[in-house]
Amino acid sequence: MEQPNKTEIISAVKNRILSMLNTVTESLESERNAIQQETKSSAGDKYETQREMLQADIRRSEHQLNESTHHLDIIDHLFDFHGNIIVGTVIELKQDKQNMWLFIGPAIGDVVVNQIKIKTVSQASPFGHLLMGKTIGDTINFNQKSFSIVNCY
Repeated sequence: MEQPNKTEIISAVKNRILSMLNTVTESLESERNAIQQETKSSAGDKYETQREMLQADIRRSEHQLNESTHHLDIIDHLFDFHGNIIVGTVIELKQDKQNMWLFIGPAIGDVVVNQIKIKTVSQASPFGHLLMGKTIGDTINFNQKSFSIVNCY
């Protein structure tokens, strides 16, 4: 299996984050328009309930917008790999003769580069936390499974 290109992985992660950012921005705009329309509606309990639901949607979208912006900031400020796993490292793990690829950074789901699935893992997640600071040849145990670090860059 060919080693995935780190630049292409970072580009795929960044594109996914930008897509999420675009979706959230559109959703937020739609929710704000809806609340403006609701303001022009008649008063009453139904009006208040609908308005509160829209406000909750706006707060949720604003949180997602902030989170996506933060993820983009992380991607834009990655450090070069110098031997130990840090944010921005691509890792090849082996577990029971199965190889898998990870990218330490914002956890945004899987990205595919050159037909290779790469799982994005946050450094703050339990699995990501175990990987931080490790290097090629190290082994970690997680959920009663052993993972060997075959490659990282």
